[in-house]
Amino acid sequence: EKLYGRVCNPQELERELFYSAVMNWTGIMARAFLDRWRIRHHESPGAAYQDNGFWFQLFCRAERVVFIPRIGYMYRLDNPGSSNKNRGRIFSMNEEYAWIYAYLVHHPELHKFIGMYWTRKYENNRFTLHRLKWDRKEEYVQHFQEEFRSAQARGELDHTWFTTETWEAIELL
Repeated sequence: EKLYGRVCNPQELERELFYSAVMNWTGIMARAFLDRWRIRHHESPGAAYQDNGFWFQLFCRAERVVFIPRIGYMYRLDNPGSSNKNRGRIFSMNEEYAWIYAYLVHHPELHKFIGMYWTRKYENNRFTLHRLKWDRKEEYVQHFQEEFRSAQARGELDHTWFTTETWEAIELL
């Protein structure tokens, strides 16, 4: 609610902005802005979680974002568990975040967003983990661990981007 009605600048790395809803139907953006920065959806098989990459690009490039407390679009969920039903799809979120990571690496001027990247990736990995059936959780946690160990080894994890509780969970992981 504290974001409503004010102009925000994602370049200032205000965390609340990055925790706002990131579904495609929650925003209106200028086509010229999208074209200027060549912001596009990641075209992946199954089209899972592509709004994450789209919005991450938007927030890395935008200088002005305004949130309004008005519903202008209704969105219907058919089956919220459908993204992880078959074996190959449990890593869809990870694949989208790998694409976002490649985007950040390809644009070194955006490296200041790497902390936010790992914060959002952690939250979305946790979200995915809680949606999985028990027989899939161990495999997912192992992958989760490997990704965060690699990030730690590269010096990309900064505890100041995380809450104390989240950082403790990452250390445990």
